Amino acid sequence: MAKRKKKISGKIKISACYIVKNAAEDFRRSLESLKNFVDEIILVDTGSTDETIDVAKSFGAKIFHEPWQDDFSAPRNVALREAAGDWIVFLDADEFFVNGTAKNLRGAIKLAQKAKVRGLIVKWVNVDTDNGNAVINSTYVLRIFENAPNVHYVGKIHEDVFFGDKPLSRTTAPADLLTLHHTGYSKSLSRAKAERNLKLLLEELENSNKPERIYAYLADAYYALEDWANVEKFARLDLDARKNPSNRPVRLLIECLEKDPARFEECFEISKLAVERYPLVPEFSAQLATCFAQKENYRAAVAEMKRAIEKFKNYGEQFESTNFDADKLKLAQLLIDDWQKKIVLTPEEKRREVSKLVDELGHCVEVSYDVEKGTLIADKIFELKPDELEPLLRIASFYVDNKIKDKLKDVLDYVEKIFPPTRYSMMIRARYYFLEKKHLDGIKIAKAALALDDSDDLSSLATMILYNLLGQAYRSIGQTKGALESYESNAKCDLSAEKKSSHFERMKKIRYDEYSNYLFNMHNLNFSREEIFEETCGFNKILAHIPRFKHNRKKHSVHKKIRVGYISSDVRFHVVAFFSYHLFMSYDKTRFEVFVYANNKEDNITQRFKESVDNFRNILYKPDDEVAAQIMEDEIDILFDLTGHTANNSLPVLAYKPAPIQISGIGYINST
Repeated sequence: MAKRKKKISGKIKISACYIVKNAAEDFRRSLESLKNFVDEIILVDTGSTDETIDVAKSFGAKIFHEPWQDDFSAPRNVALREAAGDWIVFLDADEFFVNGTAKNLRGAIKLAQKAKVRGLIVKWVNVDTDNGNAVINSTYVLRIFENAPNVHYVGKIHEDVFFGDKPLSRTTAPADLLTLHHTGYSKSLSRAKAERNLKLLLEELENSNKPERIYAYLADAYYALEDWANVEKFARLDLDARKNPSNRPVRLLIECLEKDPARFEECFEISKLAVERYPLVPEFSAQLATCFAQKENYRAAVAEMKRAIEKFKNYGEQFESTNFDADKLKLAQLLIDDWQKKIVLTPEEKRREVSKLVDELGHCVEVSYDVEKGTLIADKIFELKPDELEPLLRIASFYVDNKIKDKLKDVLDYVEKIFPPTRYSMMIRARYYFLEKKHLDGIKIAKAALALDDSDDLSSLATMILYNLLGQAYRSIGQTKGALESYESNAKCDLSAEKKSSHFERMKKIRYDEYSNYLFNMHNLNFSREEIFEETCGFNKILAHIPRFKHNRKKHSVHKKIRVGYISSDVRFHVVAFFSYHLFMSYDKTRFEVFVYANNKEDNITQRFKESVDNFRNILYKPDDEVAAQIMEDEIDILFDLTGHTANNSLPVLAYKPAPIQISGIGYINST
């Protein structure tokens, strides 16, 4: 081997080496990325006729000329012979360091020295300049190594660095330390490169005593030329040789086999082999999952696709990149959902799955208030066609509460076909008719439900909801007396026997609301003020058990401003909000501090009020005792209820007496 140049003395010195032919602009970009972090630049030119030499001179490179002999190792070894650095950074002209990572060259070299290896493999990202620099793929390549005796390149093409007769020892540089971009595989260049490479590869294949080194490269070259028979041939040879850490040959082989549906079983076997050989790669598990699905083994398909998703989440930085991205993740989830529908569950599996989904639906309803997610879960429950009535009633209740009429009808039709009627199922059918504004049909089925001899756990709750529906239906068709009688049935019902029921709190809430409906609708008939007041006292009696807060007048007396709280379910686009406008927008901020407690979903009107007042609390879905405690903590001096006995009122909150002075008006002009 030719004698090397005498090395530069002192600290670690780095020689940047290139072999180039007619690549002036790519070469310039590469030199710009590392010029400040190397000690010398070596160019071996193999016959450039463009400005490559001028570019090299402008960067102070040492220039050598070597005729092209269809052998990439030969000019590379010339560069090594002329380099004087302790370490070599050997790049192609179309490679460049990104994000300023070349500044870390010496630090990375020290990592190699610490690991007692002679080479560093660097993350190498292929980008397509014809497609907005889109990333094609990434892997790791040897580009940095010690300039030691006996270090040389081997191979006419896709050459490797050897130390003596063995590949150079190497370790990986972290990607955040060093990363290269490579533009040489852009579509406009790939075919021409493939044709050039194939010629050299076939020559080496004929003369090499280690042909397994180039099987994968041959498969790649034929792939670019769309010669599928030879892609398959050399991909299989590479797999059989088991010498190559790269998984690209098996990717190419799978792609070849997928082109012919008649070769599905071969594709299935290769997909299993891919998962076995490359257990960390998510797309191979995804590929195997689709094969299982094609064989209608949906259990295995779901399990393998879930493994693919888990591998994707944990993939991190590997020798080769994965093409399993966020879009493929979404597709995988959709496929899992579809395949799960096709799995025939055992009765016990079905029971467990339904139970799990019902719990998830309950969380959406009671905790997260996520209607969109809840709808997806309810749909899944119905697709499973539970063997018990209760889960079906749960999803029917969800659909009716959220006015999803088409799905509600499907569930009710199924329930009525499979199960005998119950008061609760008939109640939901009545609610469906009410949504459809078929009030007479709703009244008919509600009456039939009330006449049904039914004593299950849901019966009492269903009874109260049915009377509420009758009240709404009668009111809608102008039968105020019938509405009032229905509301009164709930308002004055005895709940003492229901205290141990899981539905007791909901039934209490219905009774409060129905008492308000009863009192409100009394104004539509010829009742005297005295009669209405007497019935109002009855409402107070059902709240008498609620403990009242005690107030420390000294604590309130030290407030620099009078604290006024407004509580309402109409802090939104509503007539009450418009009547109350100046209470929120025009008060004297030097004398009053205003708090708003909004028991409603927010809209643009809510936002305007929120921005004007001193303090805003959204109390929607919060328990009455919790709201009362918040008002007490805020030390409100005067609490003004704007709702009275109208919809979604907070009168039970006021029963706690969370403020020393409480007023009700505007929304309902009468006593509360």
